[in-house]
Amino acid sequence: ELCKAILDEQPITRPAYEAFAEAANRLDRCLETLVKELWDLLRYTDPLTGIATRYAMLPRLREEHQRVGRTGLTSSICMADLDRFKSINDGWGHHAGDVVLEAVSAYFVRNLRRYDQVCRYGGEEFVLMLPNTTPEQAVPIVDRLRRGLAALEIPVGDKALQVTASFGIAPLTADQPIAVSIERADRAMYRAKRAGRNRVEAWPADQDEEESAEAAPETPP
Repeated sequence: ELCKAILDEQPITRPAYEAFAEAANRLDRCLETLVKELWDLLRYTDPLTGIATRYAMLPRLREEHQRVGRTGLTSSICMADLDRFKSINDGWGHHAGDVVLEAVSAYFVRNLRRYDQVCRYGGEEFVLMLPNTTPEQAVPIVDRLRRGLAALEIPVGDKALQVTASFGIAPLTADQPIAVSIERADRAMYRAKRAGRNRVEAWPADQDEEESAEAAPETPP
């Protein structure tokens, strides 16, 4: 109506102007919301694999940590790191590495329980959150994932690649900060690397103090 009045060189009425101003304000608010949602999507969704980033996982871990504190239950965190991933990038190219990361991410999503969570923590490293699951209960669950991943054939061009991962499990308990649980899962994962890779290791509760004093030694990826 406002545009028509301008084209017809007619005077603009106050109601028409106010309706236009309100529509412009609504459009501005919608654009602002859209930009925020896009930034959140870029921050919380890994653009390569489509799964959550570490920034998206941390709030979920905090929620689970609080729930563990309320209920007294134990959940588990699992750190997974692809074995010898650098050799894939070096030998097959970075495109092949990207294809592998996409395939591994999709594999985790398909094969985790519906209430579990997975994120790409960084590079070729993933974090799994396993609610209501002690480390002892998590071991066979994660080992099933490990065996299935090792058998997975990932098409790259006219060939197929196979990849393995090393897994480390630690409890998420109310009496320890989340960062401690992540660090322990990471150290258990490094222990799996040192033991030969393509393994699952759990943080030993009876060695918490001894292990927490040690730094994880350098281990080839």
